[in-house]
Amino acid sequence: MREFCVRLLRQKERGGILTATSLLRLIGTTNELPAMKQALAYAVVQTSAEYLSDIRYPAPIRVGDALAGTMLGLDPRIADKFEPEESPENLLLYLDQHGGADKIFSDAEVRCFSKAMKSDLPYLRMKALENLSKEIPAALGDEITHCLSDNNLGVQNYAFLAAQRVRNPAHRDIALAVLKSADDEWLRQSAQQLADKYGSRYESAMAWCAHLVAPKDNNDYTMHDTLRELLLMTAGRNSGGGGFYPSFTDQDAKTLRERWEEFLTENRNQINAGKTFTNLITGVPADLIPPGWTLNPP
Repeated sequence: MREFCVRLLRQKERGGILTATSLLRLIGTTNELPAMKQALAYAVVQTSAEYLSDIRYPAPIRVGDALAGTMLGLDPRIADKFEPEESPENLLLYLDQHGGADKIFSDAEVRCFSKAMKSDLPYLRMKALENLSKEIPAALGDEITHCLSDNNLGVQNYAFLAAQRVRNPAHRDIALAVLKSADDEWLRQSAQQLADKYGSRYESAMAWCAHLVAPKDNNDYTMHDTLRELLLMTAGRNSGGGGFYPSFTDQDAKTLRERWEEFLTENRNQINAGKTFTNLITGVPADLIPPGWTLNPP
């Protein structure tokens, strides 16, 4: 069976690698480590769509994680047998072995994590961010800031999660810009949390307004997400939901967006102070809630 797993690894097909590692976690020995390392060397540099799909948040089942995790399970100190800067797969093993929430990074570890966060390979950038310690060394602050604007969505998501654990007021404007433009729901949430860390409640609400657009189809819940966040910030209540498509037009969305922007601007100071509006049945003026929508009870 182990020989079969090695053959699968050598074929370098994504499904075969995942099958092999799932078996080797149970029956593997250190004899299979060279074959796994070769497969890891192949996987970590791939930029095809099926491999790039591994670089996202929340984490899917990843080929690189499966290989590195299985190798470390068979030899917990395997990364120390290789020079991390000699190859991408060596560096990935180093990140997995030396990273973790409870770690206190040495100078050498800071250098390796910095190198990974500057790598041309998005998988290495993501894994460095994902494996950062809870107390992030100040020396890695610039790398985190740079990754907040990464062109890979997965890397960007993990950068925003890491930025929550450092303090840099420059992150405020980056977060607001990303919140206003992001299509990814997880990235929008992380961007809002980072912006709010620097006292940007009103600005976050205004950025959310950019997403008050007519749904593209029945599976487009951007408007739902946006109204949920705006109503939580202003009325302290969850939206009970409602329907838009296909009757909610671009003009309807524009009217609603402008009305929200007007309301937020009129009440900027109260919103920044964390005030929730409860003086009306709906908390906020009724024209801020689309027809057919409801609010959950306070």
